[in-house]
Amino acid sequence: MNKDHLKILQEALDKEDIKIWNKWRKENEDIQVDLSQANLRDTNLIGADLVGVNLIRANLIGAKLTGINLIGADLI
Repeated sequence: MNKDHLKILQEALDKEDIKIWNKWRKENEDIQVDLSQANLRDTNLIGADLVGVNLIRANLIGAKLTGINLIGADLI
């Protein structure tokens, strides 16, 4: 897990504005985002850009995933 990536996502979640995360993703398309083993339990990820994100062993139990794009994401 990359703690910097998680911190950016957490900031967006804390402000209840997933657009912060999506803007960062768009501005940093060349970065391989690593949220492996992140505890995202019960988070509101509605509308989040998670294309190609490493989510191996991430805890997504109870997370709201409506409208998210997981194309190429690693969910093993």
